[in-house]
Amino acid sequence: MSEEFGMSDATVSEIADAVRAGSQLSEDLVETVIRRVEILNPALNAVCYRDYDTARRQAREIDAKVRAGIDPGPLAGIPLGVKDLENARGMPTCFGSVFHTGAAPASDDSPHVERLRAAGAIPLVKTTTAEYGFAGNCDTILCGTTRNPWNLDKTPGGSSGGSAAAVAAGMIPLCTGGDGGGSLRAPAAFCGLVGLKASHGRVPTPNGIPENTGYGVVTTTVRDMARCLDVMSGPHLRDRMTLPLPGIQYEQVMETLAVSGLRVAWSTDLEFAEVDTELADITHHAAQVIIREAGLDQRDVQVEFPNVLAAMGAVYTHRIESRLRCEGLLPGRWEELSPEVRRSFDGFRASNECELIRAQDVLTDALARMAALFEEIDVLLTPTTATPAFAAAGPAPTLINGRDASRTLDAPLTPLANYSWNPSISVPAGVTRSGLPVGVMITAARHRDDVVLRLARLLEQARPWPRHSPSIQ
Repeated sequence: MSEEFGMSDATVSEIADAVRAGSQLSEDLVETVIRRVEILNPALNAVCYRDYDTARRQAREIDAKVRAGIDPGPLAGIPLGVKDLENARGMPTCFGSVFHTGAAPASDDSPHVERLRAAGAIPLVKTTTAEYGFAGNCDTILCGTTRNPWNLDKTPGGSSGGSAAAVAAGMIPLCTGGDGGGSLRAPAAFCGLVGLKASHGRVPTPNGIPENTGYGVVTTTVRDMARCLDVMSGPHLRDRMTLPLPGIQYEQVMETLAVSGLRVAWSTDLEFAEVDTELADITHHAAQVIIREAGLDQRDVQVEFPNVLAAMGAVYTHRIESRLRCEGLLPGRWEELSPEVRRSFDGFRASNECELIRAQDVLTDALARMAALFEEIDVLLTPTTATPAFAAAGPAPTLINGRDASRTLDAPLTPLANYSWNPSISVPAGVTRSGLPVGVMITAARHRDDVVLRLARLLEQARPWPRHSPSIQ
């Protein structure tokens, strides 16, 4: 790939279409990305494992298919980063933890990675993650500190921070991630990207267990996100919760879906979170652009929820700690957990079984409130995060607007859609006075992934955002 057709110039869709047309070589694309990883990663620390030889081999196979008149797929030749909580065949999965140092290469792909690869994407590297996905930054004993390309002193977020940093820097055009409580959407907001947690079941999960994590990608454009969702969607034998194929092409309906008249509500804080006032103003303005451009019917309805983040933290802490105890890793190796993960465990751990049950009751109550809310509206608009990106090594902020935020931290609003299984997308809303990007979050009724993509596209058309960070190009 020529530098004139480099990562800073072309979208994933444009690059793939050029490879399919034979006007760009996949092998050249891979070499360009390898060069960019070697140049940019020392500053970002977003990549934790490389498999260049296998990527080169797959690129040659794709170029051979094109020469033979065979379409390699809608993501033909796209170099791909895979988050280190997910499997990429031939690469180890270490979960961001020293507990898994020396892990053997995975023998298979996670289902969404499998589908991206089948569509022509080329897994090239693994990207850094918060340890076990349980922190708002990527600062681990195993990999060190991952940094935000918009400001290297700041975090790209967690837990898909390495993926977000790599895409925002223009280092790798496409990276995967998982979102168990905002782990795609918050890094997307911190890095000025598009991050989608699709309706639960839209994209297959690795183990088929009914949980709250959605898998996907971070991209610089809504079209790229829609194309990837088209590739990743559909039933999978390993996941009994997957939905049928939607019967539409998201890449098409994001341009054409009729959304005028849909009922919408705005909430700054869901009535429980502390949200930075500057960020609230920026995201509210972006929400008004969406409402105007789409012709939505804004409703004045009560949007009040309990602290879903604290409840989720209690449940997730119990699950991870119990697993590590069963494996004999805790309590003896507590100091080998990364500092931000230890802080998260200490901050959210239930003190006894009754408190854990009460946390689960909070989540049940939130589900009932979400169902009632979406009887009155079709779309909910909020900020994605409560703050812009914070210090790269943490800790997450416990003071926001001078008030206690120790139980809500940096991303208290995202977990709601995980537990309700609604589709929810973060798209760039603007930048703060200090130059940090922030995101606005669009959440729609369950299974209406087409709606969130269409509204995101309307904002993108009305207010195009910078596709890559300005500071590290």
